[in-house]
Amino acid sequence: MSKEKNININELEVKRQRVMAKSGNPTSKEYGDKLAELLNAKATARDNFVNWITGLATGSMFLAFSNVGSAATDLRVFLLLSGLSSFLCVLSAMAFKILLDVRFSALELEVSLLKNIWRGHDIRSELEELMKSQQEVTENEKQKLLRNMDESLNYLDENYLKELKRPINFKSKLWVWTYWQTLAFFVAGIVLIAFYYLRLSLAHHPALCV
Repeated sequence: MSKEKNININELEVKRQRVMAKSGNPTSKEYGDKLAELLNAKATARDNFVNWITGLATGSMFLAFSNVGSAATDLRVFLLLSGLSSFLCVLSAMAFKILLDVRFSALELEVSLLKNIWRGHDIRSELEELMKSQQEVTENEKQKLLRNMDESLNYLDENYLKELKRPINFKSKLWVWTYWQTLAFFVAGIVLIAFYYLRLSLAHHPALCV
């Protein structure tokens, strides 16, 4: 295992001043809380909607595939496409559910920050105990504190957070894409089976075509 890089206290102070200068907006926390609340509400609404249409798609898929054998040859393709679209709708809904944990990403970042703060408190307590007992504070102990401070600053550093959020943003875009894809497959399946029954009704009642 490679040795951890030592933190230079002067470089750390320069970083602290740079980060704090950019993160001094007093409304940042309120904005972040409201944004998280909005995203969570939107995710819940979409999740409930996907649950509803997945049930309908499952019923539509069963209806389409169970009637394929008895359908006329020229109408069978509509049932097959409808059943396939509904099946893809269910698969897309499963992908949506898997990606839904992206809603917890902001909370996970906050927990990581709080964990770092918690560790920092323990490190400071250990150093205070060493100084009270007049024991020598080693360079290793000092570096533990400096690394903790450096990691805490990272959570306020826009450049660091930008890199940290890159995979989260990608996952979020995939999640939104699966939502709209699920709706598209659902609508396609319903339209096709509705068209099948419309054609079937016209075939049995030619007078309706007039």
